[in-house]
Amino acid sequence: DVYNPKSRRHNMIDGAHFGTSFPHMLFQVYPSLKPAPSDQRYVPRIFGFKLHNVAELHRWQDEQREQQKQRLTADKK
Repeated sequence: DVYNPKSRRHNMIDGAHFGTSFPHMLFQVYPSLKPAPSDQRYVPRIFGFKLHNVAELHRWQDEQREQQKQRLTADKK
């Protein structure tokens, strides 16, 4: 979806042609394309199903993180 060549000859090139370093070089050349960091925790899934049953731990960690953020912002005021 990102790369659509104008030449029909290059239309058959897939992502393996560029290798694993391509995304890193792309973001070094075009840093404005780099996505912003997310506050949401990554949940690994396969076909929509969670891999590990650690949701309770993640919720506790998220609550602790939010409490810490609130404490830090309260200290700045």
